[in-house]
Amino acid sequence: AKRPYRLRFDRTVMVQSMRFGWPLMASGAVMFLVFNGERAIVGRLLGLEALALFSMAVSLTLTPSLVLMRSTMSLFLPRLSASTARQEFRAQAITTIQSHIVLAAGMVMAVNLLGGSFVHHVLGDKYRAVLPLLTLLTAVQALRVVKGGCAIVALGEGYRKTELLTDLLRIAFLPLAAWGVLQGASLPHVVHIAGLGEAAGLMIALLWMHRVQRVPLWPLAPPLIGMVALLAWAVFTQDQPTGFRAAGFGLLLAGLAMALPDVRRLMIKKGASDGMESKAIQHR
Repeated sequence: AKRPYRLRFDRTVMVQSMRFGWPLMASGAVMFLVFNGERAIVGRLLGLEALALFSMAVSLTLTPSLVLMRSTMSLFLPRLSASTARQEFRAQAITTIQSHIVLAAGMVMAVNLLGGSFVHHVLGDKYRAVLPLLTLLTAVQALRVVKGGCAIVALGEGYRKTELLTDLLRIAFLPLAAWGVLQGASLPHVVHIAGLGEAAGLMIALLWMHRVQRVPLWPLAPPLIGMVALLAWAVFTQDQPTGFRAAGFGLLLAGLAMALPDVRRLMIKKGASDGMESKAIQHR
């Protein structure tokens, strides 16, 4: 009788998998520490009411950003990995970042225009005080979405530590937030510090992409400026009427779309490979 088939434990494959995957696992652990560290600062120094508002605002803004980043990774990472020519990879990388800028801007607009109605009808007026935090945290998460695009570009060439390094930089801002609260700062101050951490991480990720992966940054300058203008509009007009804010968002998004002629290139190019099919299928 034949012996039953036994799966062999390939130690080499296991070591290679762990070597490739540990920065990605560590990045998730670091972000767990970041968000719970901010909650610990708020709960310990500002009290239970502030913690409830902060936790609700984080939950409402973190979920859309995570959904966007997971979806875009499934779309862009195979295409980046399948790029063989250097020029092709650069074009794919630029389109990836530009697409993340558009998605981040759309998320900010949607949350700022619809967030008030959602809080009023679903959570009730007792959470009305969460709206200013919702606006600020949406801007923070928009920066994180664009930074996630840089991480996808790095991962497309096998660089796994970019996201981990930027998340460690984010942790470095936690003591600054705690010090500010001890000096009498309010809850929005914690969110401002978080925004500075995400902005610093985004700058590091862009510089890494430029210096190490040789991706030019000049095509990203106009959309980045447009996104910063949109974030500023969201933050500084949060007390204005909804119609006035919506008109401003519409104009800013139109200007952003004009600055992004390459965003639709991957989606409308006939026969564009997504990196998920075999070469035999692609050439049929």
